[in-house]
Amino acid sequence: MELTAEQLSQGVYINTIVPEMFDAGSSTTRTDGYYYWKARVIDRAATAGGQLSGAGDNECVTESPAAYDVDALKYEDGSYWFRVAETGEWKELHWGGEHKNETSQTGHQLVFYYACRYINNDIADVFTSDWGEPNYSGVVNIYFKLYEVTGSDYDNAELLDEDWDGFANGIKVIVGVQDPSFEVVRSVVDYADSTEEDKIYPGQITDNPAVVAGKECTVKIYVRKKATFSVTYDWLNNPPGTTLPEGSTGVYANTEYTVDTDYASGTAVTVGAYEYTFSGWYLDSNLTRKAPEKLTINGDVTLYGQWTRTLNDAIIITANSNEKIYDKTALTDSGFTVKYHGVTVTPNSDGTYTVEGENLTIEATVEGSITDVGTVENKITDYSVTGNSDSYNVTTVNGFLKVTPKIYVQYNLISGKLLCRLQKETYTSAENVCNVNDMDYT
Repeated sequence: MELTAEQLSQGVYINTIVPEMFDAGSSTTRTDGYYYWKARVIDRAATAGGQLSGAGDNECVTESPAAYDVDALKYEDGSYWFRVAETGEWKELHWGGEHKNETSQTGHQLVFYYACRYINNDIADVFTSDWGEPNYSGVVNIYFKLYEVTGSDYDNAELLDEDWDGFANGIKVIVGVQDPSFEVVRSVVDYADSTEEDKIYPGQITDNPAVVAGKECTVKIYVRKKATFSVTYDWLNNPPGTTLPEGSTGVYANTEYTVDTDYASGTAVTVGAYEYTFSGWYLDSNLTRKAPEKLTINGDVTLYGQWTRTLNDAIIITANSNEKIYDKTALTDSGFTVKYHGVTVTPNSDGTYTVEGENLTIEATVEGSITDVGTVENKITDYSVTGNSDSYNVTTVNGFLKVTPKIYVQYNLISGKLLCRLQKETYTSAENVCNVNDMDYT
């Protein structure tokens, strides 16, 4: 699988770009194939260079903060970024050995995980983090059973599906709910060996690994029809200052829900030199099924959207930034640069700027001054753009001026023997003093 910067320029949901499944590598395993499970970014600096391993689970023991579950990728401003699934925060992806002087043992590792399916049901599928082999030496049988329960009557739950396989290692068990009107309400690990304590979970299995290596058991998964549902919103590449619609919880079955109208298809927002255009709301992360104005809710719903960022026709005038070491004189810089469509425009010999074949006279008043140590804005207080056209879309960006402390050495005579001439100039408090004492070696 190859991903280009162009493909990721507006952000993509990972589940839309990875292969959904591929066939099992063994003809004797009982799994029907490998299915995309999740993506993770491993911080190799926190894992001695790769994924952590142990506890018999060879796929998923590297937990936060050494790893992040991620659900989206993007390429922006010369870097790749990943989105943390739980928080929605974007973090820069640091490739080992190729970014910011990192070695191969301290960069990020992007991993796509695939799980093995053992139960395929319209309501829910049951997967494991490792594939089984019934005829392999040293394996024990693990049985998987999927039940539908009414209320809390688990003793009389209806068996929907079952399967089994032989495993040598401990495994993680993952349930993928296919019908959004159902949820997992209980999971049970029932060991055949009476010396091993059975486990009951109020939902999905949370232990990792889910079952102890080398212990035969039955994994029972109970699903139940939900009473109420939720509607949530998600989007990619949104402009600064925009906020996702809140969505709704506690929505009863067959309720008619009105989809958000604040961000309709074609909504445009301008931020600096960029214009962001919204796609509208969709029922799938591939953005292929347009959401209607009203939905009849019979399961949890996520509505997806995406913003497309393009450079607008703005001329960007940016004040120069500058800095120096403290020298008791004022620091100023009245210069500026000009960009069009994000590309720097170099002034012609006559001082004009060529934009779209037209020579423009661009002037700007830049005001800023600092003498003492510190930082101030170098502000554009006025500007003008003149040419043959009537008007231009102009954006201004302020710079900064910075004065850093001067460091000098002050020699102190301790021995009482003047071995050389000592001089000290008087400075202001804006300077840092490094005291050096002489030493008597006689």
